[in-house]
Amino acid sequence: MLSLPLPPEIWRIIFGFTVEISGSICYTTEYCPFQGVQELAACSEEHYAQRLKTCVLLVTVCKSWQILAAGLFYHDIRLQSCRHLPDLFHGLRRIDGEGECFGRYVRRLEFHTTSSGSPSCLPLSEILQLCPRLEILVRPCPERWDRISCSLPFLKRLEWTETDSNRSDIPSRLSGILKAAPNMRYLALTSDRPDVLAEISLAPALQTLVLHQSELATSPAVSSAYISSRITTLVLHSVISPALVSFITPLGRHLKVLEFAFAPHVAYSSSQMNKLLSHCPNIEELVYHLGAPEIASLPSHLQLPRIRQVRLRIDPETWFPYKHVVLAQFQILAGSPFPGLRTIFLHDTSRSFVRRSSAPKILQLMKERGLAVVYENGCPVDLV
Repeated sequence: MLSLPLPPEIWRIIFGFTVEISGSICYTTEYCPFQGVQELAACSEEHYAQRLKTCVLLVTVCKSWQILAAGLFYHDIRLQSCRHLPDLFHGLRRIDGEGECFGRYVRRLEFHTTSSGSPSCLPLSEILQLCPRLEILVRPCPERWDRISCSLPFLKRLEWTETDSNRSDIPSRLSGILKAAPNMRYLALTSDRPDVLAEISLAPALQTLVLHQSELATSPAVSSAYISSRITTLVLHSVISPALVSFITPLGRHLKVLEFAFAPHVAYSSSQMNKLLSHCPNIEELVYHLGAPEIASLPSHLQLPRIRQVRLRIDPETWFPYKHVVLAQFQILAGSPFPGLRTIFLHDTSRSFVRRSSAPKILQLMKERGLAVVYENGCPVDLV
């Protein structure tokens, strides 16, 4: 075995940067604007294949590197079918060159399907027991859960998806994993059940909640359960309904960032926005796709002095709003409800905004209002 002048921990950090373990949005446990639903495509198959290829190259250099780099194969595991759970179970139990199970290397575990395999298929809880340092869990198959008996102190991010096809005992399973993960910081919840929020309690450490709800039902019990919550970021893939407003009421005083997910052909009325934002007095940042949703003018009595910045996503390949819609959206931001607004960030990778005929008028309006319009990287938006 070749001598290693550096400690093994340093080599592992170097190898980690080599395979870009921390370089992809797939591995973050924090909020990122416009992240959307975490799908397999979010970490492209090309990136994933290249990462595995790099791991193979590392372990073939020498015996020392093989021992140190073998665990990199287990950092990010994606299971295409629950039928492969037994194979994964045996792989995680394998002993590495340092005499410990390979399961200790797992940081991210993603399931690409929500149902597969026989009823006697290995329960996911047995897999989790072998992954003591798991940080991110994506789309675990609800029907494969049994009672959670292990603690998940390192689990920071959960993306939970359930449908009508797997309703049996789902509430207790979701509640069980949330109770086992007291340090959860990011929860993305996709559910067809209107009462899904009535069955769970939010961890005090939770900072980001992503709601994918076509219908929502709340009750006084639900609202009172969230009074102690300290969620600072809320991402809504839901319509603004009275039930949603009731849910936000106990959370709103702590919210700092509110993001509206991409919603073409959807318009939020002045009344809807007033009911929602009036319960969020400390909001500092609004995030949404320009014109999707389309936001109506806010009532003049509504004051949001703490909002300092707004992020607008512009992607002409996905959504290209009409000229009058674009102008109206910027005029709303320049209005009296936003006295503290200072910066508008354009997430516009194609730089399409400056090519629009309305751009000069909009930029002049923002300048007169004292607003800086900059790109995501902070560079000013200038006309071509």
